[in-house]
Amino acid sequence: MEKMNKEKIRQEVKKLDPMLKEDDETFKIAEVLLSSLIVGPDVKKIGKFLDIKITPIRKWERRLRANKIWVGQEVHCDWFNKKSGSISFWMAVLCAQGFIKVVDKKEEK
Repeated sequence: MEKMNKEKIRQEVKKLDPMLKEDDETFKIAEVLLSSLIVGPDVKKIGKFLDIKITPIRKWERRLRANKIWVGQEVHCDWFNKKSGSISFWMAVLCAQGFIKVVDKKEEK
């Protein structure tokens, strides 16, 4: 298996959405999410892996943890499901941006 690095992560994000620009927040969040699968949901490790500042990652981390996408040292995702994985991934990006929240129906009662 090929070793992942920040350039390969960028290539993967570009495959997911060729229209995104590298300086777009959505692109950066997608990089962070994919990187979290490699180094774990750790702000400092992700910042070092991608060679980016951790300040924006901290903001996204709060939202990802609030939405239980990052739980402890685990990434809870269904991104590799052939039917709905892509949708699930972009929903996680929207959660990190603060546009949507995951609602647990059990907790609503």
